[in-house]
Amino acid sequence: MNEPSFSALDRHAVLTGANDSFPWLSGAMLAMEASEVIRLRLEKFAHRDADSDREACLMVTEKLVAVLQAGAQLLAGATLAMP
Repeated sequence: MNEPSFSALDRHAVLTGANDSFPWLSGAMLAMEASEVIRLRLEKFAHRDADSDREACLMVTEKLVAVLQAGAQLLAGATLAMP
């Protein structure tokens, strides 16, 4: 029922086995990986691949879902501060 909520940084730290002695490392690695995803998507758009329109719709849908989830969590009483 009350499942713990983990941030993207928490998930990244657990999945990559990030070292706790460098707390900024997981944030930096997450930022680098996100930049790579953005670069790949923009490259696909620039080349006008066959499925670039579908990729653009998927990207917008993902962002809208994230905004709605964040709004629902705030309405449910979540705070902006990270635990």
